[in-house]
Amino acid sequence: GETIVEGYLNTRRLKVQGEIEVGDKLYADKAKIQGTVMTGGNLNAEILNIEGGFTVDGMLNADTLKINLYWPSEVDEIGGSEIKITKNSKLSFLGIKNRIIAEGKNKVTCNLIEGDNIYLENTIASIVRGNNVTIGPGCKIELVEYKNDLKMDDEVKVNTHMKI
Repeated sequence: GETIVEGYLNTRRLKVQGEIEVGDKLYADKAKIQGTVMTGGNLNAEILNIEGGFTVDGMLNADTLKINLYWPSEVDEIGGSEIKITKNSKLSFLGIKNRIIAEGKNKVTCNLIEGDNIYLENTIASIVRGNNVTIGPGCKIELVEYKNDLKMDDEVKVNTHMKI
């Protein structure tokens, strides 16, 4: 289904199957989105799982963030402890729709990703900063700054990487 919240949304648990649009900020202790989430402000959660796509006008922040991309997604900044962004690999209704509509375009686009442990696929970012960073297939990153460990897929495009 489809839900529209004109102001901000603050909840303990959020489960969406379809589309949710929040006019301002969205706060949740735990959120599971199967579909699309759009916010007019920051999106904050302790645990956030997105299977689909998102547009966040601000920062996306979660202690544990898992994104399984089905279509193009945009945000200014992503922050968290555990960040994992993967390209859809399941065959489901969303997967079939993705193959028809957005094949090759389902990427996360953002300016900054900062976290402790980061795994990225299909991500376009200016800066990625973390302790342990893995840059997987389909990524284009301007600068990677890492503290402990950096792993990169053979086919990624990273302009500069440095240990800090």
